[in-house]
Amino acid sequence: MAYKDLIDYTYLAGVGEPSRTEEDLAITEEDVRGFVQRRKAAAEKQKKAGALGLTQTIIEEQRSPRLSLDYGEKLPVLPGAYRQDTTAIKDKLIAEQLDIAQQIENYKSALSDTPPTDLGLMSPKNLINTLNRTEPGPIVPEGMTSGFIARPPDKATDPKDLPFFSLTGPAEFGPTAGGFLRFLGPAQFTNPFTKPKGALGSGFGFGLKGMKGLTGEEYLTKSILANIQKNSDVSGKEILRQALSQKGVTVKDRFGKAPTAKKTELDAVFDDDDATPVTPSVEVDELVKLPEFDTNLPDNTKVIKEALAKGNPNDLPILRVKDLNIPEELSNLEITETKKSPFYSSNVKAYFSQFPEGNAFNSSEKAMELPFKITFSEEGVGLKAKGVTSPYSYQKKYLHPSVVGDEGGAPLYGHVRSLQLKELAPNTVHPFTANNIYKGENAIPDRLLSDRVYTKPSVLAEYNMLDPSKRVPVQLPDTFDESGTLNKYGIEDGDFILEYPQNVEGSFQKKKFIELLVNFKMKMQEMNAILQNIAVPNLKLQRDLMNSQNFSILTRGAIEANRMNIDEVLQYIKSNAKQPNGDVTDTIRDTYNSIIEYAKRAIHNSFTTGKGYGMDERIFLPGVFKTNKDISLRINFGGATRYGMGEPITVDTLENLFNTFAKIKAQDSIFKSKDARLSTTRVRPKISVGDPSGKFQVADDLTGRINLVDEANLILENTGTANNLSKLRAWESLGGPELYDLYKKSAPSEATEVTSAARMFPVVLRDRLQEIEKNWGEGSLIKRLGEEQFDTFKRSKSKGFASPESMLQHMRMTTTREGTLSAEEQMEQFERYMDAEEGITTGDVYIDNVADMAFANLQRRPDKLVELSTLHNVKQALKDGFDKLQFNTFTTMAKLAGWANKLTDDYNYKLVNEYTKSPLQKETVSASDKHFFNILADADPREIEGTIVRAREILTPFQEFTQLFTMRNNIMLEDIVPAGRQGNTEDIAIRNPKLFKTKDLNKLYKFWEEYNEKFDLDRLVHKFLVDDVKNNNSKIVNNILTNMDDFALQGMGFKDTIGSDRDGMTKSSELVELFSDKTSKDIVNSYKKNTKKGVLTKVKELATRVGAVVEETEDVKVKILSRLNVIQHFKPPLGQSIFSFHKKRANNPFYLKYGKPTDEKLAEVIAKIPKSETENTPKNLGFSLQYGKYKMKALESLGLNPKVITPSEENGLTFIEIEFPKNTSGKEELLEKLEQAQIDLYSKYMPMPNFNEVSEEEINDST
Repeated sequence: MAYKDLIDYTYLAGVGEPSRTEEDLAITEEDVRGFVQRRKAAAEKQKKAGALGLTQTIIEEQRSPRLSLDYGEKLPVLPGAYRQDTTAIKDKLIAEQLDIAQQIENYKSALSDTPPTDLGLMSPKNLINTLNRTEPGPIVPEGMTSGFIARPPDKATDPKDLPFFSLTGPAEFGPTAGGFLRFLGPAQFTNPFTKPKGALGSGFGFGLKGMKGLTGEEYLTKSILANIQKNSDVSGKEILRQALSQKGVTVKDRFGKAPTAKKTELDAVFDDDDATPVTPSVEVDELVKLPEFDTNLPDNTKVIKEALAKGNPNDLPILRVKDLNIPEELSNLEITETKKSPFYSSNVKAYFSQFPEGNAFNSSEKAMELPFKITFSEEGVGLKAKGVTSPYSYQKKYLHPSVVGDEGGAPLYGHVRSLQLKELAPNTVHPFTANNIYKGENAIPDRLLSDRVYTKPSVLAEYNMLDPSKRVPVQLPDTFDESGTLNKYGIEDGDFILEYPQNVEGSFQKKKFIELLVNFKMKMQEMNAILQNIAVPNLKLQRDLMNSQNFSILTRGAIEANRMNIDEVLQYIKSNAKQPNGDVTDTIRDTYNSIIEYAKRAIHNSFTTGKGYGMDERIFLPGVFKTNKDISLRINFGGATRYGMGEPITVDTLENLFNTFAKIKAQDSIFKSKDARLSTTRVRPKISVGDPSGKFQVADDLTGRINLVDEANLILENTGTANNLSKLRAWESLGGPELYDLYKKSAPSEATEVTSAARMFPVVLRDRLQEIEKNWGEGSLIKRLGEEQFDTFKRSKSKGFASPESMLQHMRMTTTREGTLSAEEQMEQFERYMDAEEGITTGDVYIDNVADMAFANLQRRPDKLVELSTLHNVKQALKDGFDKLQFNTFTTMAKLAGWANKLTDDYNYKLVNEYTKSPLQKETVSASDKHFFNILADADPREIEGTIVRAREILTPFQEFTQLFTMRNNIMLEDIVPAGRQGNTEDIAIRNPKLFKTKDLNKLYKFWEEYNEKFDLDRLVHKFLVDDVKNNNSKIVNNILTNMDDFALQGMGFKDTIGSDRDGMTKSSELVELFSDKTSKDIVNSYKKNTKKGVLTKVKELATRVGAVVEETEDVKVKILSRLNVIQHFKPPLGQSIFSFHKKRANNPFYLKYGKPTDEKLAEVIAKIPKSETENTPKNLGFSLQYGKYKMKALESLGLNPKVITPSEENGLTFIEIEFPKNTSGKEELLEKLEQAQIDLYSKYMPMPNFNEVSEEEINDST
């Protein structure tokens, strides 16, 4: 390779080619059209790429590292220059001419009598202010001492004299990063197109804005600085002051009258409720230090050049704009995380128990319908600034050091306490499924076992049931069991009885006797099935236990080597029957029950997530267990603890056991009529049996053999066993057995807080446990930030810092160790500083810097603080592989922290009314419904005065009427209606009207008459229900019949039994009819019909004469109480907490029709709660109240579509949730977008901000 070629390949691409002539560069119409098309295409490409433009450019460059993207020019390998394409040069010449044309227009406009307002120093407003000055001297615009009043236009490049090289303009050669760097990808990270929009520092709550067009290369002069100050907010000016001071610029304060500050919603957000904010008293005419300042910077560029030419004899501070290094300083505010505090650290798990979700190892039935908490996933972590001086020191630590990995001395923004959840896809079994199904008495379903019927051993012996070697006489003296299986207790297919004996007489008694024998056979087979599938200690081992009481002999090997079998059981019954008082039914019952109980304990312990059941007398034969205390040894518990005795039962074993139980149970089908069986194999004539009364009748057809398999399958289906076994199989396939073993070893549920077993559980096993839970079936992995708190920025001496200035002072003290040294240490330090040779060590000197000031300034801008933390938390959750991220809403925090505890106290009745009545304020609400609602729910202080008692209570109109009625009639409320408590007030309760005994039916009738006379309540209800039927397809009516108390509905005639349903349309119409005028007339007629002179006689007297009268008066009571039940259902229920009865309120008929009170309304009401009954000032919940708004705004700005969810209507807690893309490419794209947002926020790759001017109004708004 020649030297020229080497240069061409490595440093200069295209060297040696002939230069372009004037003809080559002549601009034609076609060139202009091409220029426009290329510009449009580039703009469209940038628009489509959006935030990913930079990444896309890097990828495209990596694909073709030696070709330029726009014109395909050949590039060198190493950084250098390349020969630009002729089209590229023409495009630059055209762009240059367009730019100069705009400059000419701006220049003419600036010199006119009405220059535009956006000209900065030359704006009319600025010139007028300058001309109005009273001090002597030449008229010069503020911020300028020399230079152009308006900058003249640039000169265009002459194509005849095209430059050889230019960084940006038209030239033969242009600069390139080189193919090598383009291939690696970092070349574009200094591209000016990556600059974020807006002012520098806007992500931290301050703005540095000034002149347009600064590149960073300009010399920093007084004129430039003056314009930056003019267009920056107060905090930005303070930051700029510190940046200049660090560079050795002398800063001089300005003084003047204090400006009037505007109050914004950000003011006092971080104020502590217990702290009294200190506001300095400033006299109106007193001079104060202004945010603006003067410097000893050179006046203009000319002065700088002259000074440099002379060697800067006066030591002027000569800086370029870029030398301020503000972007680099701001990158020190990047959020990093402290060490994580594990689940057992203090306060980490606080509040989490109030969340509606259960654990994978322990959940209620309702909680199993929700996501489950990942075990041991609770953790705390601190969010700290990467390069900021900490305001915390030896004397002052962060408020919650145990939550931030014991890094309480770090420069902390705040902390996050979080947990992880797994949301399962539909039809996916919950990890707790096995424990939930097979626990305690439910370990073996009773419906799967034979009836609990027992007989004496002597009777069984008489019929050879205790001796399988003999035939069983089914009818004495010589009619025997034809099948030969009645006293065979094996569990193979040939051991089951499939047919009712056909050679016996057809009496009722004989059938019952055969049932008794078959029942014993089934019990023996059930015990045999258990003994073959589960190791139970045999008689010898149990006798040894009886004699020694040493239960440690029940080692795993001992039980397996000494297993009981069915022959032993039979022998035990026979021998025990020969003992004194042994021939009793208890002999068989106790033997059977002990083996069944042993099996239940074995199954429970095999499929439990907890500590399992120990041993007691129920699992052994009578007399073995001689202590009243349980023994902690746990059968079939595995090796999780030293108390485990034997390995857990497998799913295969359990399935085999239950299938065998079903076959055994199926033998009962021989007593079913032939038509009721699933199938038959042969037909015989009907037999006749007598009933116990001695009458003779045709019996069921008991002929034919049963189909054992079909009958067994039907039993498995009807008892729910088949479904449960199917769930258990799914549980097993997802890793259930291994997961339960890990639960037993780590014992996460044995204590309310955290057990030592959980603390000491090896991390590798804890990780494996969480891995199984996180990968449990299909679904979404959720991270929930159960608390996000910023204690550093609370305006409190005890919790945070009183002001940003106070925080900065603590930063200085942290560095200088001021206030932390003893008297002796202070003297030693002083002497060391006075030593001229040693001087003050660098580590003991604090230098104000931009990052520290920006950090402290966030106390004034909590919205920006939330934006910073939100971006970090979202990005971290996405990188950690979560599918969703959740944050608390204000109302959720209010419940968890107890801020709303006093809301339902009487003195807050107005706030409760505001909340409960809010949906009824809509224009669509009818006057009738609003009136109806107010009768039941509009609580106000009301005077209740009787003959003796006078009181002032918070009552609704209906409650007031009720109390006055009882006082006037000298009765108790429960004399006529069921009574309960609503807050501090006795109220009518919803009960079963048939079970309630009204003491005075006359007064009940009178009560009904009077409340309708006053309020016409029954007609209001009827009108509401009729409207629902006509216009809403009876949805609310059906909801009432679904959600009202079951026992009440049963007594009202709308449910036959608890849990049953009748035809929906019938019930709906009946409920509407209950409140009709016709039913009202029926009540009146029934009452008057059975009265004497208008007064109902005693029911007991009537009962002796006419039973129908009793029935009619009972019907009056039921109808009135049924109406009252429905009326009370219309009243929104309230409890000790506003969060109580959340689901019941959601199902309130008014709220179903008009919408329930919103979460936003609840937040608004909670924020108004006074500190106490005597102090009306609301508690300051500033930041907490605004947090949700800031959070939503930050998430929306990132395009994440946040929504507020309510996981459980029972619990009512709400959360802000965002969902990440499901596919990998979508997640990668979002992560790139977040990375770019972080670049924008921290100005990380920006060499210098592109300052933009703002109006004074904007400046004031930003502060």
